[in-house]
Amino acid sequence: MYLVLSGIGTMLSLLSFRALEFLSLLMTVLFFDIFRVRRRLMLKNISIAFHDEYKSCEKIRMARKACQNFIQSMLEAIISRRHAIDADVVVENSQILEDAIALE
Repeated sequence: MYLVLSGIGTMLSLLSFRALEFLSLLMTVLFFDIFRVRRRLMLKNISIAFHDEYKSCEKIRMARKACQNFIQSMLEAIISRRHAIDADVVVENSQILEDAIALE
């Protein structure tokens, strides 16, 4: 099982973040709209939180977006060990960062 998940992680790490976003959208359609995994529970929780503030279609949109964000976070967590963060992060005025680290 570890080898399978490691292989999936390696393949996902080859994708760009835009491609991961598209993959999370496809998985959202699959899990939220087709298989309806946890859909009823998500809509119930949104109804409890927002009561009658939003229409039914807006609650569905919120739940779908939450599902997509969760899936995308999981995909990014899988590749996080393989993706060098320094490729995406630019530190300006690094002295402030070094001072903050020195305070710890």
